[in-house]
Amino acid sequence: MYLGIKKLKSKLKISNISLETSLVAQIVVLTSIIIYMLLVHHEADVYPLKEGILRIENADREGTAVYYKKGLVITANHLIEDGSRLYYGNAQLKYKVIARDEEINIAILKIADNNLNLREPRLRSKRLHQGETVFVIGNSYNRDRYVSKGIITSVKLLKYIYGYTDAVTTSSGEGSAVFDKKGRLIGIIIHDIKGSAILLPLKELRVLSKEFKEILK
Repeated sequence: MYLGIKKLKSKLKISNISLETSLVAQIVVLTSIIIYMLLVHHEADVYPLKEGILRIENADREGTAVYYKKGLVITANHLIEDGSRLYYGNAQLKYKVIARDEEINIAILKIADNNLNLREPRLRSKRLHQGETVFVIGNSYNRDRYVSKGIITSVKLLKYIYGYTDAVTTSSGEGSAVFDKKGRLIGIIIHDIKGSAILLPLKELRVLSKEFKEILK
């Protein structure tokens, strides 16, 4: 009788341990699923930002521009030539160049109107951090508003702060928009190097010249 009760207690103890182990495993799995869904959600938030990405076409190249606000569009300076055409989807937009800097490779355009309801991005005010995740959206031949993911590989200081990213850019990456994982616009690609790209945070434009500061206020 005593031995039978002892065996029963032992079985109950093992059963309780198994139950606790099973509950812990379920909690771990559920937590992993929640974390995964949150990460996917952050990445998915980037895709609606395509609505603020424009295309520049020249005779021998194609590039990218990003809508800023109040009819202002920012792109790489060397993409703007005589005869350059600006598109949003299939719609060609009229524009004029209101500021440019050849050394930095930045041009600011003003479009005639915004009847297309171009998306005005949320702007990133914080500085770049090495290792942070970024998303690059740009145009290239046969790739319309292509999205790639990478990290800030390094942050440099010359006359202004700029960063390098390993996010895969298109074959004409200059002018592509760079967003953080919260969907905030950091800046644009000003130089595309094999296997890397140099990005200029838009906040740096305000300190580079009074002209840029006044336009982008």
